[in-house]
Amino acid sequence: MRNLFISIFIIFPLLCFAASPTIREQDEIETVKQLIETTRKNLSGQEHLLNALIQFKKARLAFCSNPTSASLATSLVKQAMILSKELEAESLSYLFSSNFLSEVYFFNQVGEEALSHVQRPKG
Repeated sequence: MRNLFISIFIIFPLLCFAASPTIREQDEIETVKQLIETTRKNLSGQEHLLNALIQFKKARLAFCSNPTSASLATSLVKQAMILSKELEAESLSYLFSSNFLSEVYFFNQVGEEALSHVQRPKG
């Protein structure tokens, strides 16, 4: 009888441990759910980046066809600012050439300079 008690005492924790994979499976399910949600957020951000990239390239093409147009220059600067923010938000600058990034950041800087002059209080 004593041996039976000792056997149960030893085996019972093992049985409880064997039941715990159900709990672990739930954790794994939550892990995959979180992975899917993160992937959705990343995809959404990357779609915003793609849209900003397309709009920037359209604005650049339009400006190149008429480089004396102030409205086209303004549009190009605005699109560069949007694209720059998207690149920063998504941390995907490493995917683009340094020449392209220099161009985007140049026009972004032009926009930031213009905004800083507009936002300064007069006095």
